[in-house]
Amino acid sequence: METFKPILFSTQMVQALGTKNQTRRIVKEHIVLKEGEFIDTCEGWKKQGDFAIKEKAPGYPDRWIIHQVLKNKYSKGDILWVRETFQDAKCFDFNMAGFVYKADKHSNKHAQEYNINWQPSIYMPKEAARNFLQVIKVRIERLNKITEEDAIGEGILVDEDGYTCWDYSKNCWGPFGFTPQESFKTLWESIHGTGTWGNNPWVWVYDFFKISKPINFC
Repeated sequence: METFKPILFSTQMVQALGTKNQTRRIVKEHIVLKEGEFIDTCEGWKKQGDFAIKEKAPGYPDRWIIHQVLKNKYSKGDILWVRETFQDAKCFDFNMAGFVYKADKHSNKHAQEYNINWQPSIYMPKEAARNFLQVIKVRIERLNKITEEDAIGEGILVDEDGYTCWDYSKNCWGPFGFTPQESFKTLWESIHGTGTWGNNPWVWVYDFFKISKPINFC
């Protein structure tokens, strides 16, 4: 049976869904790995979480001690419906039905011209959902460990010649050679605040692909 769960995306990341296939979310639990401990999947502990901090059991090479269960919000196979900044279509035209979205440039331009306020994504109801993602892989890693490939998978903008990437802190193209990792750093701090990259938190990494609206979604 399919499991549907909501996920918040910024307007820029909704616009990036053509190339974006990853998202990173901060691990809520405080993690301190001691010598001999490691993070791994925790099969058979579904109700308590899919991952855990483990240590090999002394004298038992095929067994381990679980010190802390880490509860990931999304699991492999989950279908996520994206909550994005939106508005009731009647605010744009009394005769219109349904919803409009800030990520659509035409709608955003119209909203600016007529001083129409957008509704925050957290309030978007299920019936307004239009983007659906299926989780195909879950892992935990340090934020600063992101690779060039993964940074591109996060949806950062790369110029068509591949010479530079977008600087989200300045809202313009970065200098020549501005790398995908540097671009993602500015994206992360534009969402989580200046200096948060340096904290290098543990993050959940969710790989996904975009799918059509499931027929049983309601």
